[in-house]
Order: sequence, then structure tokens, then C-alpha cells
Amino acid sequence: MSSNLYWPREPYKGYEAFWAAEAAKLFAVVILLEAGAENELGKHAVAQVVINRCKDEYKRYGNGIHEVLLKKYQFSCLNPDSRDKALKLLWGVIPDSAIVMAAAFIDGHLVCPAADSANHYLNIELTKKGNDGKLPDWVNKMAHVITIGKHDFYKGI
Repeated sequence: MSSNLYWPREPYKGYEAFWAAEAAKLFAVVILLEAGAENELGKHAVAQVVINRCKDEYKRYGNGIHEVLLKKYQFSCLNPDSRDKALKLLWGVIPDSAIVMAAAFIDGHLVCPAADSANHYLNIELTKKGNDGKLPDWVNKMAHVITIGKHDFYKGI
């Protein structure tokens, strides 16, 4: 694992709590912060993208839940400007239903067929707002899979 690809584990960097968290709890935090305003299908689709990245045969996104979620700039809720909100939720009260859902995805008992092939997603409106009206280059290099709520899901081509 190349240390510069992932958020640091050192206590003074602010990410040690994420690395130490139980996988289902960390995963639940990401699902809630990335898709909390979405319906159940939207939350499931975001979760499926994470699982699809975990299952990537070349391990391009990391090896396991922690590495996939804590790879730098992959999930906006864990970026430095959002990290405090994620920590507050991690240390606060995460709904049991979110942890159960995350654990079910990790264990393979729950899947989202609508996003089964997706390995990327974004909220186009929010992304453009925070990026001078532009979308990331990768959007044009991928196939659109589905739109669910405010998120568009993509797969590599």
C-alpha cells in the first residue's frame, strides 16, 4: 500500500479514527454522508459502488473497505474540508439501520442490481458548483449506468 494514496493514519493528521473504526461503522458514515438525502435505492447504489471497488480484480481502489474508503479524494465526505463532519458522525450516534445495511453489503447479503456494474458516482449539480461549472475528466471516459436521485453512476469502459 503506497502511503501517499491514502489519508494518513498518524494521530496528528486527523484520520486515525477512521482507520480504527469498525468497517461497517465507517461504511455507514460514508453512505449517510454521501447519500443521506437519497431514498433507500440511492443509498444502496452508493454502497454498491464501494463494494464494486472492493471487488476490483486489480485492486485499483484499495484492498478492503478501509483502503477503498480512505483513498485520497475518492469520497468527498472524507476529504479534509468535510472530515470534521464525518468524525462527528463517527463519534456520535449512527442509526443502527445504517450499520446493519453497511454490514449486509460487506457480507454480500445485500446488493443493488441497479448499480451492479458502477464503480464511480457523482452529484452533477454539487460537483459543478464546487468546480467552476466543470465536471471531472473521468466522466467523459466512462459509461453512464443509471441516475438515481441526484447521483449519476458510471462504470469504466
